[in-house]
Amino acid sequence: MAYTVITRLEDVLEGVPKDRTPIGPLVGGWVSKNFSDFLVSKTAQGAQLIAKAQIRAMEIVGYNAFFAYADALYVPKEDTG
Repeated sequence: MAYTVITRLEDVLEGVPKDRTPIGPLVGGWVSKNFSDFLVSKTAQGAQLIAKAQIRAMEIVGYNAFFAYADALYVPKEDTG
């Protein structure tokens, strides 16, 4: 049986991690800028775009969970590049 993310989380919550603590970083704006094909201002306006960027980052970087959100402090402005 594979050691899944859910099993890893359950083990950590029970205080008996087998290998490591699951990782689920809060990286909304960074992910939007680095793992989306859209401008950050566009990604911040759409739940599907945010989720796609978060899933892409999770798969590439290798963490275990994500929160599909745009940074609460992000103030949209015109991207120049």
